[in-house]
Amino acid sequence: MARRNDHSREQLKEMALLASESIISKDGVDGLSTRKVAHEIGYSAGTLYQVFNNFDDLVMQLNSRTLSRLQLQMSQQQRHDARNRLKHYGYCYLRFAHQQPELWHLLFEHRAANPEQRPEELLNNIDALFNLVKLALSELKPTCSEIDLTVTANSLWSGIHGIAVLMLKGKLFDGDLQSAEQAVNCLMNNFIQGWTSQGESHA
Repeated sequence: MARRNDHSREQLKEMALLASESIISKDGVDGLSTRKVAHEIGYSAGTLYQVFNNFDDLVMQLNSRTLSRLQLQMSQQQRHDARNRLKHYGYCYLRFAHQQPELWHLLFEHRAANPEQRPEELLNNIDALFNLVKLALSELKPTCSEIDLTVTANSLWSGIHGIAVLMLKGKLFDGDLQSAEQAVNCLMNNFIQGWTSQGESHA
């Protein structure tokens, strides 16, 4: 087993997160544990707790890493106009869920003992994702208030998320990515057309 001074704190964190991703890909979300991560990187579980506050902290930092990766993919769609950018954001979300289903599920399935203690980095990554959506919406409707943009972004993304869930569960699209993307295209077209043609209030 490696000695504690063999790696810095940041190196241990990176090793643990990479090991967590590997374990999840092999054993699923339920297979992830502090003991397995420690064994994978050759350290004791006690050493891990010098890097992460607890198991919840490990999972939330892993989720932050996942969201950062998703945000990077979405931010690469800036060449499109606002309407098509929103569509491509949806496609990115579906493709990520399709390619990394276990990491995607972990974003929503883990229930922390104290969800109020979410790392600032995780909260920032969540905000960054929704800010991409809100910015595109604001370009389509410049007079829209910040509150209305937030409600609209949350509502729109709830629909995209629902399509992703149905795709992965094989309940509507039989796990077929292309059919799910067609559903996203239909949802976006109708949602945007209806939203931009009405007044700002969603009350």
